[in-house]
Amino acid sequence: MSQSEIQELLCSHPDKWYSPQEISDILKCNIGSIQVNLKKLRRSNLVQYSDKAWGKPRLYKYKEEITTDKP
Repeated sequence: MSQSEIQELLCSHPDKWYSPQEISDILKCNIGSIQVNLKKLRRSNLVQYSDKAWGKPRLYKYKEEITTDKP
């Protein structure tokens, strides 16, 4: 399991939020591996995530890159 596989999934549906379990089910990979890679992507600011709500898992989605034109 790689970070790029997770990014590809999130990029294929940029408006959809996924839980780590949903990503694990879709990619047929261990949930622990998914969580480790999501944490790395989050620290690199490559995915958007929602904070954990009362008793609910953190959700992740594709983070569109913001470009700024500087002269």
